Amino acid sequence: MTNVPHQIPRLLSLTLLPWLLVACAATGPRDAPEAALAPPSQLDNPGKALASRIGAEFARQDGREADVALELAASARLSDRPELARTALRAAMRARNDAVSTEMLSRWRALAPDDKLVDAYAAAMALGKGKTSDATALITPRQDDPKLPTDMVEALRWLPDLDRILPFLSTLADLSPTAAAAITYSRFADTAKAPEFARDILDSAIERAPEDAILRAYRARLVQESNPELARADLQQAVLLKPDSRELRLSLAAVEDLQGRTDLAARVLEAFPGKDEDVIGVQLAYAAKSEDPALITSACKRLAGLDKPHPSQRLQLLGTCAELAEDAAEAIRVYRQIGKDDAEFVEAQMRIAAVQVQGAQFADSQKTLEQLREAGTLNREELVRTYLLESESAATANDDKLALDALNRGLDALPDDQDLLYARSLRHENVGDIKGAEADLRRLIEIDPENADALNALGYTLADNTKRYQEALSLIEQAMVLKPDDAAILDSMGWVKFHMGELDEAISLLKAAYEKQAEAEIAAHLGEALWQAGREDEARLVWEEAKAQQPEDPALINTLKRYGL
Repeated sequence: MTNVPHQIPRLLSLTLLPWLLVACAATGPRDAPEAALAPPSQLDNPGKALASRIGAEFARQDGREADVALELAASARLSDRPELARTALRAAMRARNDAVSTEMLSRWRALAPDDKLVDAYAAAMALGKGKTSDATALITPRQDDPKLPTDMVEALRWLPDLDRILPFLSTLADLSPTAAAAITYSRFADTAKAPEFARDILDSAIERAPEDAILRAYRARLVQESNPELARADLQQAVLLKPDSRELRLSLAAVEDLQGRTDLAARVLEAFPGKDEDVIGVQLAYAAKSEDPALITSACKRLAGLDKPHPSQRLQLLGTCAELAEDAAEAIRVYRQIGKDDAEFVEAQMRIAAVQVQGAQFADSQKTLEQLREAGTLNREELVRTYLLESESAATANDDKLALDALNRGLDALPDDQDLLYARSLRHENVGDIKGAEADLRRLIEIDPENADALNALGYTLADNTKRYQEALSLIEQAMVLKPDDAAILDSMGWVKFHMGELDEAISLLKAAYEKQAEAEIAAHLGEALWQAGREDEARLVWEEAKAQQPEDPALINTLKRYGL
């Protein structure tokens, strides 16, 4: 039976459906022979209506819109339920069946004479035929009804050719000159991918009501990408009109940040009255991003001034405040107030360990992490982070042996963890153990052959530390297929081309990488390629720019030393 077309079961179900309905309805005691099956023509109206609705669903699944409308109309004719006539009308409008649309509209009106939505559908149908005066006449009696815009949008969305009716949306908005109506029609135009109509509606509404903050906020959202300065101006005006609106202030702050004015984003929220903890938290985030000490201090003072006792989430933020103020002792004191049963406990302990590393308290950091692991409550991701942080702590203390030992213990506890393997490969390379680095990276590729980062890292390691350039090239090419626009992979490809003596191609690739990600290590490579190509002045400019931004980068420092600069 495997060669039977898959459509046959559905066709059989359609053919047998009326009989099955009768059979189900007529099922009775086995000793009642008079309960014979009735043919489909003798189905009662509810049964026929149900059969038509099921037929409509099958037609919908097959994409046969015309048949959907016909089946639903057949069902509606057999019922006194007005919602069935409305459903059939929608399908007929979508299928461009004017005759059935007109019939179902009349049936709906007859079954529900007080339903005002009927006139909205009648107006929509008139608009679909280009009869704007008829449409206007139908809805003008409801022009003061606040539900009219919603009803009209509900009806209009079933028309298949929206281009014809979009110009009429401004007329509809003028007919109901309220902010809510303008927003409703504008949103409909925007959903219909007609932003110019959406904008026109809002422009007219704002001319009528320039002091309406909500209209300005909605226009700001609409034009945020196409006209960011107008979006900003609208939100600024909206905040002036409603200074106590948290939503408007958060929106304006988001726009300021998006346009590169993060300090102003923090100031917008700084001026928000009251003690809204969520707003203050966002203010702190913007302040920290701006790296403005005064803004950070302001946000932290507001946070500390909230009602006590401080909940654990707030304590976490106050600990962050202390870190930003470079007050390690205060940060640790605050983080330690977060209890073991609090959701923030693990993160707080991680921050304590990190602060201890920054303060050169390496033994204390290691102890903090060991105690956290011994508690036995960490999930896998958290456990991995403890080993990574412990390794970083040891490396910061210039203890390469202990840094490797932490990763080895992590991999003993979590074999083949990819984050730990990758970290250990980097640690091997840092201490000159290229074989160890290669082994870990090859294991990563064995676990996941499409790990672009591992492929790139191995290719770069071979290019930078061996003369196996063809092998390195092959690995980096595989990585580039997976991540063609990745700056690190472009840098690796440029670097291996440099080692292979293909300077022009190397410079082109390294420039592309540097344009995507202006990091000092990429600048070191690009400058070296330019220097070797005899373009020493260009090399110096690249290096000077990178040194101004990242003066402590080890790759750049080593490169400059090799060239006596």
